[in-house]
Amino acid sequence: MVDSTKLVFAIVPALLVGIVSMAGFMLRLFPTGYMYLLIPAFAYQLSIAASSLHQYLKCNKVEIQSLLLSNLTVLATSAIASVILFLENVNLKSLFFDSALLVPSYPTTGDPVPESSPSYKAILDSGAHLKFQLFSPIVRAVLPVGVDAGTAEGLIYFYYMFWMVLLPMYFLLGVQGFCN
Repeated sequence: MVDSTKLVFAIVPALLVGIVSMAGFMLRLFPTGYMYLLIPAFAYQLSIAASSLHQYLKCNKVEIQSLLLSNLTVLATSAIASVILFLENVNLKSLFFDSALLVPSYPTTGDPVPESSPSYKAILDSGAHLKFQLFSPIVRAVLPVGVDAGTAEGLIYFYYMFWMVLLPMYFLLGVQGFCN
């Protein structure tokens, strides 16, 4: 049987973190470098608040030291996702390979994009062929073609931060709900 309060206390912070991260990247509320640091810290603070409220409702007391330590899991998962998403925006392939050898290619087939293609110039300008893509292609695959870069980045962050907060939060709330 699913404990509905645990589910609510896990989903609400995850949605808030996802919405704030999406808005932060779409509206450029802070410089991009700061967003990669602020989102995991915001997720950690929200997870502590939700955990304390959940523990108080379940046990009529709050053990803040154990909450601070156990919710480091939320901080770690969101920080790992944030680092991976940050590294996806850095031209790492140009550090290891000659840029002349890295021609744009179609992601589905791996065939090179012809120079006469309209997407060739767009790919060269964006530098996407010079970046390692691990997480973002999964979300970009379901986005409509006309989505601009800021909106796409915001939606990617919403998706990954939502899951990187929800999954550890749901587990932690189950453990933190045990009363002594």
